[in-house]
Amino acid sequence: MQDFSLRWENGLNVAIKNISIKNLDNTQKNNTTDIQPYIHQFFDLFPLLHSVSVEDIQFKEFHGTLQYTQNKVGFIKFENSSQKLYATFNILRPFILINLKEYKNSSQGILVNGSFIIDTQSLQLYSKLSANIKEYADLKIYLTANKTNLYYTLKSQKPISHINTLLSMLPMPKELNFWANHAIDAQSAHINALYGSLSFDDISSAYKNLYANITLKKLNYTYNPKLDAIHTETTELEFKKGILYIYPKKAYSYGMYLDKSWLKIDLTPKKEYLSLFLDFNAKLNKDILHILQTYHITVPFLQKTGTTKTNLKIGVNLRTIAIDAHGKFYTDKALFEYLGLDIDVKNAFIELDNYDINIPKLTAKYKNIAQAFITAHYNAKKSLGDINFKVSKITLDKDIHLTLSNKKKLHITYKIAPSGDRVYVEESHWDIKGFPLTIDKSELALNLQKLQLVLSPTGYRVSDIANGYIEGNLDLKKMTLQATLDLLHFSYQGISTTQTDTEFQLLYDKKLSIKSFDDIYFSINGSQYKIKKLEAVLNEKEISLKHTMLYIGKYIHAKIYAKHKFNTKQAYVTLNKFTLKNPQTGHILYKNSKIPLLITFNDQNVQVDAKELRAHFFSTKKYWKLELDTLNVLSKKSNFLKKYSLNNGSVTFIKYNNDNIIKFKGKTKYKYKILTTRTEKIENYTINGYISKSLNVYVDINNKVNLKIANPMKLSVHDTGIDLEETLAFIESITAQKQEQNIALALFINAKNCYIKLDNERVVLSDSIKVQYFKDILTAQLLYKNGKAGFKLQNREFHLYGYGFNDTFMQNLFSISKFKGGNLDFSISGNLNKYNGIFFVKNTRMLDYVILNNVLAFINTVPSLATFSLPGYDKNGLLVNNAYMRFEAQNKHYTVSDLYIGSKEITIVGKGDVDLNTNSIDLTMNLKTDLGSNLSKVPLVGYILLDGKSISTTLKVYGPLKDPKVETMLAQDIAVAPLNIIMRTLKLPYKLINDSLESNQSTKNK
Repeated sequence: MQDFSLRWENGLNVAIKNISIKNLDNTQKNNTTDIQPYIHQFFDLFPLLHSVSVEDIQFKEFHGTLQYTQNKVGFIKFENSSQKLYATFNILRPFILINLKEYKNSSQGILVNGSFIIDTQSLQLYSKLSANIKEYADLKIYLTANKTNLYYTLKSQKPISHINTLLSMLPMPKELNFWANHAIDAQSAHINALYGSLSFDDISSAYKNLYANITLKKLNYTYNPKLDAIHTETTELEFKKGILYIYPKKAYSYGMYLDKSWLKIDLTPKKEYLSLFLDFNAKLNKDILHILQTYHITVPFLQKTGTTKTNLKIGVNLRTIAIDAHGKFYTDKALFEYLGLDIDVKNAFIELDNYDINIPKLTAKYKNIAQAFITAHYNAKKSLGDINFKVSKITLDKDIHLTLSNKKKLHITYKIAPSGDRVYVEESHWDIKGFPLTIDKSELALNLQKLQLVLSPTGYRVSDIANGYIEGNLDLKKMTLQATLDLLHFSYQGISTTQTDTEFQLLYDKKLSIKSFDDIYFSINGSQYKIKKLEAVLNEKEISLKHTMLYIGKYIHAKIYAKHKFNTKQAYVTLNKFTLKNPQTGHILYKNSKIPLLITFNDQNVQVDAKELRAHFFSTKKYWKLELDTLNVLSKKSNFLKKYSLNNGSVTFIKYNNDNIIKFKGKTKYKYKILTTRTEKIENYTINGYISKSLNVYVDINNKVNLKIANPMKLSVHDTGIDLEETLAFIESITAQKQEQNIALALFINAKNCYIKLDNERVVLSDSIKVQYFKDILTAQLLYKNGKAGFKLQNREFHLYGYGFNDTFMQNLFSISKFKGGNLDFSISGNLNKYNGIFFVKNTRMLDYVILNNVLAFINTVPSLATFSLPGYDKNGLLVNNAYMRFEAQNKHYTVSDLYIGSKEITIVGKGDVDLNTNSIDLTMNLKTDLGSNLSKVPLVGYILLDGKSISTTLKVYGPLKDPKVETMLAQDIAVAPLNIIMRTLKLPYKLINDSLESNQSTKNK
């Protein structure tokens, strides 16, 4: 205080130049009772006071002036840069009357005026104020105060705008600040009622004594900063006893009509509490799920259509954010998305009790695929729960569906636990395209976060057709499958597995792949098959097969590529690296790098066409059939067919399901014309036969030949001719095949009443012929009447020996002569291209011998040779005691070294050449006749003795074999081997041949 003066004039006059007021000590608690004695003392001295004048009063940044004179109106004025206060007062003991002319806060736009009455005796205050705030609010304020409390009433003269701005100007407890100043955003407010009181001793609890009823227009109320606000047309706010009630009218949030929903905020407890009451028809869409998730309530499904009657109360501790939620949800018809599937739901009732979710009833349907009645209970806090399904329908396809008997439903339980979710499915029965499938009771582990299912090994059965186990992993999020399927048994329509366990890998990732890294063994109607490296791929449109090896028995293998579109009845197949082998020898019979096939399905019938091969395969319920229209196409890729000249004709194979054999028939023009008639070789062959279960082949050829292709190979022939040249060529091919395969091939031939044709003029008659081929050795035996012959071929070297053959045999063997009586012996040896031999005939009558005919005809034309004529030859022939011929042959050219014909009338010796390629002859012959002496005494070794007892002449016979020319030559001696040497030479190979015959015969018997 400065320049204080005090004087007495009509009373006490006080003048002060300057008063500076400092901050009061806020630590010292004062109340009206404490200051009341000072007020009484002031008013006791007040009559002595005449005037008070304070020129300058300073308080913080305020400056003011005070003037008072007794019995006059005083004034007080305070101001700073933004605020101004001017008031007059009058003191009428015990009252002080204050007229607030103006309080103006230019920075906040506040203008206040009014009056105060202070009763200094009772210490009470009465006030009526008018306040205008930035033109946003025009208020009337009524105050009453006593020693302990302040009472107030506030009325609005017009709707209040800019609510947030006005509320932010008021000092509020922090508990109320957010909800009053920030959560509310309204177009305007009308104060229907606002009053209350406060205790000077407990100002912080003043809000508990506040009552307010306010109508807000166009309110946007943010009850949680993370969520969409509540948008209302009008809202009734009621604040009483420390609780704020908010009643929205025509309220929406996230675009949904909230109907009867409302909320309250209780500020009375130490921890403020918000209660949200949602009572409306909602859709559990992403927005509602977001609201629930904000309060840590997880609902695992999304509603797409329909409405859900919602009655939900959510309590939130605003300090701890602890949640207390209770609610009920009901929908009679809606579409929900769950785990990516659209589920139709009917009559669904869901109860929420904090962490407990209970579903007492719900009917769910997925498309036309599945339908079930569902009950569930789940505790979200403990992550424990059960979902029970009573499945009444599962139809995966028109041909794949669940079958239920006696209205019994399939029970499935989904158990949720922290240790891992599991799904339990009781035994189920299915119809798969008419086949009954049973799946045993199964258990699946479920990871709901990753949406992954793990199926433990589960048994399955398809009637009596198949059974096994399946296990694997299913990723519902990625829609992928990894599974292992064990097939323990399969048998259907002749197709059956031949191993105890066949394992398949099932992989699904937008398409289904079926693989097997193990060999798969199975049989079709008894035929053995094997699949290696199976790889099949399926999608909605087609199935394809690739990189898969197929083995049929030990004779066929190929790599398969195939594709079949489900909307067609055809499949396209390619067989790569196709190989057909002889199962016993391993020799490749046919090989093709690529064979395209077209498969056509017609009901249960299958047709396979190989256009390039001109081959067709048919499979029906009763049989399968393979037709090869021509062997020509196949032979181009088959060394076997090429080697044996099977390059024309056709063949058909057929197998009936009840048979163990494969029948076949065909026709061909065969290169080796083994069968023959007397006049021509047979080239057209009709073939019928079958293949046994042991893969032996039995063939009938032209109803003359029966062949068993096995090891040993057996061939029987009857009532036909056999061409020697063609037969030797055929045997040569078998020998070559054997050498390539390096295996011991055995062949046995039995021929009855057959003949061997040497050429068009000569045949070898037989009653029986037996042939054996084994270990590089070919042997044969021929019987005709009393004649016997043996043959041995080894390393291309052969020996042929025969004896005791009659005149009929000789007459067919030697086409240039006829015989009556007698016997023929012979011996031939060498190789097939070059050999030598001896023919020996005894005690026969030679008739119509072409060479002799021409010789005698020539002699008859030469008078000087009349001595050599045979007058009775034309009628009776020539009686020959013995005759022989020794020769060497190469490529049908015969060099005759010794020719001898001995008879009583004449002796003929000679040598020369016979060429069957040109059917020509070139011989030098010496004719000798007896002049009365005994010809038998003439020695045959050395040279002919011309002692006057015999006469000889020399002739040249040449030209066509059937009609040679004869000419005379200068007489000369021709020496031939003596008979005893011929006989020893003739019998030399007999022992070798006989030993071989006995050896091969014993092999055959074994």
